[in-house]
Amino acid sequence: MPVAGSDLRMSARTLTARLRAVCRRAADDEGVILIVTVMMLPVVIGFIGLMLDGAMVLSDRRELQDAADAAALSGAMQLDLKHFADTGEWIIADTTSVPGTQTAHEAAQEVCLAYGVICTTDVQADLGFKVLEVAASGDTNTVFIHLLTGEPVVHLTAESSAIMAPGF
Repeated sequence: MPVAGSDLRMSARTLTARLRAVCRRAADDEGVILIVTVMMLPVVIGFIGLMLDGAMVLSDRRELQDAADAAALSGAMQLDLKHFADTGEWIIADTTSVPGTQTAHEAAQEVCLAYGVICTTDVQADLGFKVLEVAASGDTNTVFIHLLTGEPVVHLTAESSAIMAPGF
């Protein structure tokens, strides 16, 4: 259906009037963007702070687990040669009387020292002296988590165990 000339002029006037109303409304809202930006800035900074602190805690936790794993493997490789010479059975060197050899505890502590973490070790006697368990602990400093909780450090722990396997 064709549009008459007067209807076309009416539609153009209506469209022009609506555009003017939108422009007036936009001119009245000039400060709103600044206010919204200022209100959202602490939220954005908070999320960034949590992400950075969280990434640091996860990274330090992974490094602590690496230290525990390496210490357990190092300790499990320390065999009691005197016991093997006497009985022919392979066990982890919980104590040793062979000069120049390390016990599992000494080898694990040496690795933990290299990583700069505190470790406790235990050779499991109830499992036939064939399993070494290592528990590592450390602290990581945070900034934003400290502001939220009041605690300046997050305490991290990791555990690992290794089974003695001669010949590997």
